[in-house]
Amino acid sequence: MLMKDRPANLPASILARLRNIARNKQTDNQLILRRYAIERLLYRLSISPHRDQFILKGAMLFTAWLNDPYRPTQDLDLLGFGNPAVTAIRSVFETICRIEAEKDGLVYDSNGLSVEVIREGQQYGGVRVQTTASLGRTRIPVQVDIGFGDAVTPTAQELEFPSLLSAEGPRLRAYPQGNRGCRKTPGNRRAWPGEQSHEGFLRPAGAVAAVRVRRWIAGPGNPSDI
Repeated sequence: MLMKDRPANLPASILARLRNIARNKQTDNQLILRRYAIERLLYRLSISPHRDQFILKGAMLFTAWLNDPYRPTQDLDLLGFGNPAVTAIRSVFETICRIEAEKDGLVYDSNGLSVEVIREGQQYGGVRVQTTASLGRTRIPVQVDIGFGDAVTPTAQELEFPSLLSAEGPRLRAYPQGNRGCRKTPGNRRAWPGEQSHEGFLRPAGAVAAVRVRRWIAGPGNPSDI
């Protein structure tokens, strides 16, 4: 039996809503689809047993800092902790992709994961995860770049990420505003190559008020409200 508040064809309903957003914002529909798929993958990560193994970084942070849920994003950047081996990361993301969240209409391909080492030979190594999210018959490519070995100073903050379609948003640890590790520039050895600098956005005076944050004092499980 279908719930009264759930459309008979949920993926089609969500696709229509996402197309309307792209049209109203005069944005490429594919970018909005990727933004949605990344957000819902983040949500699955945030409710998984692996949530404390990663810290959100990169361009997705500006979606929260600027309180702009419609900001298009092409991929997801994370700082990882623990075992960086390809086999270990594959196992983690297979688990994350298999988590069901029926209200978002997405199914992630856990069997078709591509996991490979990137930036080999450099001080700060990383792993790239690629998969596909299905929204009905629509296939959405998803890419996650995970860096290891970076220091987070000041300490990471827990961030409540804005949802594109007013679903329950991800809540997970993230780089604090002003952290140099948030920048992704060719001159920064911790940066992913080919990304532009967002330094001008790192310290907007009131942007942090748009999200609920808690400073991570003594590691996972012991945050305090600020």
